[in-house]
Amino acid sequence: PGSAKKTIDEWKRMLKTVAGLMEIVDSSPQLSDLEKSAIREFVSGKKDNPWPDKPTVSSFKLRQEKLEGKIESIVLEINYESGQWKVSRHTAKCS
Repeated sequence: PGSAKKTIDEWKRMLKTVAGLMEIVDSSPQLSDLEKSAIREFVSGKKDNPWPDKPTVSSFKLRQEKLEGKIESIVLEINYESGQWKVSRHTAKCS
């Protein structure tokens, strides 16, 4: 449990910078190479949706960790229409 808490605290620290976000993206086992590439391009300024048949808002689970009977997830949401992105943390109970 202490290790998971330390990991989540490290994610929070890293997500305060674009470089930290990109480090998490590049090392994320939840993302495909295509998703990593699309995120890198979006964050670097290329706002064209690589999946035109999908909605203009895409969500990507960057990390997930079990902590004290809960699952903590870090999710990146990118909006191809507005050109904005945000990172959020989601918590769910373990089943």
